Amino acid sequence: MGTISIIGLGNFACRIIDELYALDRTEVFVADKDRVKIEQYRDKVKDAQILDVINFDLLRKIVPEDTTHAIVDMGHDNTEAAILVTNYLHKMNIENIIVKSQGDTNAEILKLVGATQVVLPDLDAAQKIVQLLVSSSVYDFLQVSSLFSMAEVSVKPELSGKTLADVEFRKKYRLNVIAYRTGEGTELSLVRSADFALITGQHLLVAGTEADIKEYIGTNAEADSAVSKIRRLDLMSKLFRKNR
Repeated sequence: MGTISIIGLGNFACRIIDELYALDRTEVFVADKDRVKIEQYRDKVKDAQILDVINFDLLRKIVPEDTTHAIVDMGHDNTEAAILVTNYLHKMNIENIIVKSQGDTNAEILKLVGATQVVLPDLDAAQKIVQLLVSSSVYDFLQVSSLFSMAEVSVKPELSGKTLADVEFRKKYRLNVIAYRTGEGTELSLVRSADFALITGQHLLVAGTEADIKEYIGTNAEADSAVSKIRRLDLMSKLFRKNR
């Protein structure tokens, strides 16, 4: 299993480390110039180094050769450093480079210099990334931004036997159906047509706003807090899982 290298200890990266540690995933390398932060997380990772990460020669020497995934979070107002580090990691042929960005414009630049994925989190976005909506109708939930979320939901009983076109799913629920699975634990398959038939027991992967997803499943913040059965989504485990 390869190493996850985390460059920069902004709020997002720190939360990622906490979540990985909770999953007993400690094959993690961390680098930042802030001694206090490094000492804070040293016991949660395999290796933690204090260094100026915008020095390419140092970074190339110290980042583990078996790194398969990299997280870049240089904190607020440090776009130039994020761009430099992203490009350095790209030159090191790291397969997957996930970078925290402060805005859409920066995101485009980061992709140009080598980022494979750019996230645009709010202050608590890292927590939301590993959060599962508490509902018996929701199996997985991922908030990508304040305006875009994805969730794996069940088919409403009243929709069974009808197609997406029949129920005008997108118009009625303001959600796009991206994929489906026939039951929990089965593989996802893409939904390629509005003629796709909805059947009780299917799980649908839908995309839209968090509010529209909650409206579809018939829940709200008050209802969420009242649900006693909590299921937690291991998004980080899925994100960094080695292909078997």
